[in-house]
Amino acid sequence: ISQLQEYSGIKAHTIRIWEKRYNALTPHRSDGNTRYYDGDQLRRLLNIVSLLDSGLKISMLCSLTEKQLHKLVEATYAKLDDDQGDTSLYSSQLIAAAFDYDEPQFEKIMTSCTNRFGLRDTYKNLIYPALIRIGIMWTANAMPPAHEHYIINLIRRKILASIDALPLPPANAPAWVLFLPEGEYHETGLLMAYFILRQAGQKVVYLGANVPTDSLKDAMLDIGRANLLGFIIGKKEKHQNLNVINQFSKTAKPNKVYLACSNFDMDSFTEKKYFTPLHDIQDLETIIK
Repeated sequence: ISQLQEYSGIKAHTIRIWEKRYNALTPHRSDGNTRYYDGDQLRRLLNIVSLLDSGLKISMLCSLTEKQLHKLVEATYAKLDDDQGDTSLYSSQLIAAAFDYDEPQFEKIMTSCTNRFGLRDTYKNLIYPALIRIGIMWTANAMPPAHEHYIINLIRRKILASIDALPLPPANAPAWVLFLPEGEYHETGLLMAYFILRQAGQKVVYLGANVPTDSLKDAMLDIGRANLLGFIIGKKEKHQNLNVINQFSKTAKPNKVYLACSNFDMDSFTEKKYFTPLHDIQDLETIIK
């Protein structure tokens, strides 16, 4: 159940309450009577958590069958299609390429979009919405994880190639250290920040994913004065995010600290004295300017 808490962002105590009151999940029992869960139960919990954000009541969601939950998730998926306007077709083609392991189709879509919009707007209007939809499809049991890994690695390769094509920054350019804290592995957004900073002529020291706090501290001591940019991607409780924020904010002093996070409302944080929140690409570009 501790792993279930980590994956879903819902406290183990809350999960047990949902089980007892609403029959949200039915855990298996080991020979030693230890509660454990399988992938189907994790997916069900993730569906419930996702749909809670739509204003639906936990009691109603827990009463639904897997098929009914999937239909609600698919309705969310369809709404994303409507919201994306002209880019929804590109997103659908990108997802189709993931399903078919079709690298030529992926290249065709990416080349068309980057030629038309540039990498920055392709990421904002195509890649990011597609990744959100892929995540929803996974929770709805409509896409195996292998497809998601496949397409993410193709996107990662494309962003890295674009970074390599940029000229080196001048020696006196501002320096940035980019990283994901321990337990964070999804680098796509961080890589896009890498591209934007390098395109703007900034120096970047890219540490990547799952960086231990001690390693980050050592790097900052070696690099000297630099801006620090971290991403929190996984769904966690607020106090867990605060612990991460406090750790790398103190590590970075006296450098400026920026935090991008997608899963909680940073405006509600009184602890923002430790960092400057970034909500989207425009925020980062404003800071660079």
